[in-house]
Amino acid sequence: SPVLACLGLGTKMALLKGGALYPYVELMGSDAGRPLAQLVVNACKTGDHAELGITAGALSSLAATDNSLNSLCARCVPGLVNMLEHGEIEMKEEAAHALKYFSIISFNMKVQIAEAGAFRPLVNVLGDGTPRAKEGAAGALWRLVSMMNESNIEVNISTKKAADLVVMLHASNPEGKEAAAGVLRLVAYNDANKLSIMRARAVEPLVDLLESQHPEVKEQAIGALNAIVADKENRKRIVRAAEQVDRIVALQSQPATANPQLAALLEYMMYDVYDMRRESIAESNGDAGPSTDTAHDDNGNVTAAAALGGYGAAASDGGPAPVGQEELNK
Repeated sequence: SPVLACLGLGTKMALLKGGALYPYVELMGSDAGRPLAQLVVNACKTGDHAELGITAGALSSLAATDNSLNSLCARCVPGLVNMLEHGEIEMKEEAAHALKYFSIISFNMKVQIAEAGAFRPLVNVLGDGTPRAKEGAAGALWRLVSMMNESNIEVNISTKKAADLVVMLHASNPEGKEAAAGVLRLVAYNDANKLSIMRARAVEPLVDLLESQHPEVKEQAIGALNAIVADKENRKRIVRAAEQVDRIVALQSQPATANPQLAALLEYMMYDVYDMRRESIAESNGDAGPSTDTAHDDNGNVTAAAALGGYGAAASDGGPAPVGQEELNK
C-alpha cells in the first residue's frame, strides 16, 4: 500500500478501471475514495458508464464509515442525476444504482440527492426503465421518501405511479420487491395515497409476498399492508373485517387459494371505510344518498367481481388527484 499511495491520481484510476477495484479498495481503504470519486465524475462527463454502479457502490461503502468522503460523493451526484435523466438505457441503469448506493450513506446525502433534482427522473424510470434500472430507482426512492417522512414533507402518489411499483411486486428480484413494498409502506399513511395504492391493485401481490422466502421482503410487505389498513376513525370496522379474514384463512387448506379472497377482503374493508366517509360528508352537506359500492352486495357479502379484483371504481384512474409538496406523478 505505501507504493500504491505514491502513484499519481491518473495511475490509480487506470488501476481501478483495469480490474483492480476490489483489491485496491481493500488495501487502501478510505484513501481509495478520491480516485473512485474521480472515476464517477469522469464517467458522467464522458458517458463511459461501464461498471459505474459498482464503482459508486465501492465509494459509498467507504463513505458510510468515513464522513470525510461525503464531500467527494456529493461532487458525483449532479452528474449522476443528469445521466439518469438524459442518458441512454444502460447509462440510466448504472446511474440509478449509483444513486441507490449513495442514498444509503447518510441523511445529508439523501438531502443532496433530492436537492440535485433526482426525484423526478427516478420516478420516471419506474415507469419506462429496464427491470434493472427500476430496481435501482426504487431503492433510491425508498430512501429519499424515508428522508422526506423524517422531515415531515408530505409525499403523494398517483394510481399510475403506484401501479409501476405494483409491477415490481409481481416481477422484480427480491431486492426490487423489498424496495417497492418499502415505498408503498412509507406513502400509505396518507388517505389519498391509500386509495391510489388500492386502485393500483397492490393488496394481492403484497399478500402473496407474505409467503416470501426472503425475510426482508416479507417485513416490508407486512408493513405496507399494516399501513394500508391503518385507520383510527374506523378501528371497529377494521377489526370486524380482520376477523372475516381470519375465518377465511382458517377454512383454506392451501395459502395460495386463500390469498385472492384475503386480498379481496382487505380491499373490501378499505373501500367500505371510504364509502362510510363519503356518506358522512354527504349527510353533513344535506345531500345524503345511497353509496356506490361494487365490492359487496346488499347483504354485505363480498361479490364475485370483488373476489376477482373486478372493482368498477378501481379499474380507472379517476378520483381525486393527489396534492402536496412532492408528487410521485410529476
